[in-house]
Amino acid sequence: MHHQQPGQNLPPSASHVQPSPFAQSQTRGHGLLQHANPQQMQSNQAPMIPSNQQGMQKVHSWTQQHHFVDSGVQSMTPSTAMSSAVSVMSGTSSMQDEYAGPNLADLTDTQQRKFDNIPSEFTSHQPFGANQADRDPNAIANAIPDLIGLLDDSDEVVVEQAAMMVRKFVKLEAKQPFAESVVQNSNLVMALWKVLKTHRRPEIINTVLWALFHISMRSDGLEKLKQIVESHNGQFIVELLAHLSSETAYKPALMTLHNLLQESSKQGSTACRLAQQANGLRAVVNLLDGNNEKFLSIAVDCARLLYRQSPEQKIRFLQAGGPMKLVNILRVYQHENLLATTTRALLPLSNCTQNARAIVEAGGIQALQLRLDHGSQRLVSSSLDCLRNLSDVPTGDMDITDLLRKLLHLLAGNDGNVVLYCVWILSNMCANNKLNKEYLCKNNALMSFIRVLQTASNGQYVLSNVKSPAQHQGVMEDVQEGALAAIRQLCVGHDGAAQVQLALLNLPGAAELYLSKLVAMRPAVLKQMLQVLNKAAAQDQNLPTFRDTKIILPNEQRDTDFCEQITCVLRVACFSIDLTEVENVKVADLIWLSMSTLQHLAADDVMFRRILILMKSPDFAVGPQRSLLAPLFVLSHPHCNENIQRSALGLLNELTTDQEIATLLLRDQNYVAMFDHFANSQIQANATYAIKLLEKLNAHHQRMSGGVNDRPPREEFYQPQAVWNEEQMGGATGGDDPFANVFYQQSQMQQQRPPRASGGAMSYDPSPMMDSMHLGSPASPWHSGTHNAPPYPAPSASNQFGGYQ
Repeated sequence: MHHQQPGQNLPPSASHVQPSPFAQSQTRGHGLLQHANPQQMQSNQAPMIPSNQQGMQKVHSWTQQHHFVDSGVQSMTPSTAMSSAVSVMSGTSSMQDEYAGPNLADLTDTQQRKFDNIPSEFTSHQPFGANQADRDPNAIANAIPDLIGLLDDSDEVVVEQAAMMVRKFVKLEAKQPFAESVVQNSNLVMALWKVLKTHRRPEIINTVLWALFHISMRSDGLEKLKQIVESHNGQFIVELLAHLSSETAYKPALMTLHNLLQESSKQGSTACRLAQQANGLRAVVNLLDGNNEKFLSIAVDCARLLYRQSPEQKIRFLQAGGPMKLVNILRVYQHENLLATTTRALLPLSNCTQNARAIVEAGGIQALQLRLDHGSQRLVSSSLDCLRNLSDVPTGDMDITDLLRKLLHLLAGNDGNVVLYCVWILSNMCANNKLNKEYLCKNNALMSFIRVLQTASNGQYVLSNVKSPAQHQGVMEDVQEGALAAIRQLCVGHDGAAQVQLALLNLPGAAELYLSKLVAMRPAVLKQMLQVLNKAAAQDQNLPTFRDTKIILPNEQRDTDFCEQITCVLRVACFSIDLTEVENVKVADLIWLSMSTLQHLAADDVMFRRILILMKSPDFAVGPQRSLLAPLFVLSHPHCNENIQRSALGLLNELTTDQEIATLLLRDQNYVAMFDHFANSQIQANATYAIKLLEKLNAHHQRMSGGVNDRPPREEFYQPQAVWNEEQMGGATGGDDPFANVFYQQSQMQQQRPPRASGGAMSYDPSPMMDSMHLGSPASPWHSGTHNAPPYPAPSASNQFGGYQ
């Protein structure tokens, strides 16, 4: 039989979606998968499906955990490194504070004499720095006490001129953040704050606020402001908030507040908490209606810093109409920095149920999708980040086809993080939404998802900021999981679901690709793969493909098939059932999905005989001394849930067609009592399966009644009981082991193997799964590297399963 490599010969067209007009850049990424698995990059690797790369080469750089560090709020550049308040505010002070210096010519002689001891650098209109060589740092430092005294003068004209002189010099020092400060000291900062508290003249307030802003642009100056904030119980914050409503003073007040909040978020100071207590969020929200794009960016980021880690503040922001204002900014403005800052501010809100719903209702999804065609990689990235969180919010009949179209187009790119977000957004948005599913199917989304699965399996997506091959592999597995989750959503819930289920295995190479995912045994991918296969196996037309598909096992030089690999998954999961979860995947899910899929496959005669051989083989038995059929083992386990019960009873219904298994079940009255219990279940599916199972056993008993069987006739053998409990299950002992006489010996297995579908004799020799396959051992396919449990630990005394032994 011909063996294909997984994913080989998939059709060349991954999607019918035409190249998008919103692709603005064709910038090539750099680097060729430096961390890709070398074994996956061999020359015999599965070929990639050709796809349209235009428009996605622009989004290669993404932060490692899919979140951003830099808002770029004040830098007005697409910088992604915001290391200090100095870099954040770079450029803003010079653009907004155009004040040149004091004007002593208008002062009276008396007022001018008060400035006689002030160096000319302070009093001159000429900007500082023009004659730096002539500057005397000592003279300037000696003048600071005089300036502090003038700030406390009773003459407001003098106070204003003194404040202007301080403003002029601290502005210069803000441009030299690494030089030693000459004038910034605690007494000067305290004097400025006193002026702010005691004067109401707009010119004075405006000048002092600008001076305080420039002081906050230096790390040493910001530290002094923090000390004032903390030592005076937030009164300084209250003063800043009070001036946010001033048309002339709100700019320096806002920027100073932003520096304090930003430093608070990094250093854990109390500025943010005090601003929250002073109802600062509402004062900032009022600024979101402005039309100055640069200062809107700062206001937006201030709001984010206030609510991002506080559920209470997020609700207050919602009550103040904040989410709607952010959506409006995203829809109306074009300034890249403002848009990137706004999407970053939406991100923590999108994790809040109430705010996420408000964002969607305000048109946030449509506003975000408009930005997916932007040339800024950080804006595209942050927009996808928000959409990922919002994709869980039901959209009802809302038309989001433009977004779906753009996401399908982005799937054709080679940026692994972008593709990761796209598959999960698409999966979430088509869950429980018939219209979205139908749109995706009409636009050939299934082919796109299979191509993504193949590409990620080969490790061929580009990832930025990946530090190790393990991290690269982790993202590739996340992409595979998302692609399979999206495929699973397309398999149900719309009129074309059956066609999707049929198409799953019709693509050349697709079946081999799916089988390779079972062999890999990665829990998250495995669960999604089993869910997809469970749907596909429900279609009888797919059974021949399931039956005939084989791939070569790595390092073993033999082939394997779906029946063996699914049985292997079931076996490993049964031995790991006490772990409850492995890598955040419920072991119970792997168990019931495996049994349910095997039940579907057993509808094919050849696969039925294959499953029988595997199930009867001691290599695939489970439980104490490996003596139990997997369905019987899980039915008696404390972790057996409704899904496991249903799938185990369903699989047993198929297996009981075999006379030896039927005889096995008839030999122990405890099995009959267990099935009798489920026949009286309130769960309809369980009751139906159990009744059918008892009917099959009854029929088998009648066929055997003329022989050496000493069972009573049917009316005595099957009398439904109202109660079945563990006391009824505890009669058998280890010597009553019903498996002792029914497991095939190796010679019997060799004689009864079914032929291949092609007519040739099956030469498959089932090799036992190694003990190291148990979860936790170093060689385990699910090994997380954190523990080393011994292989196949015996169940605890409470899990000896009574009469089932």
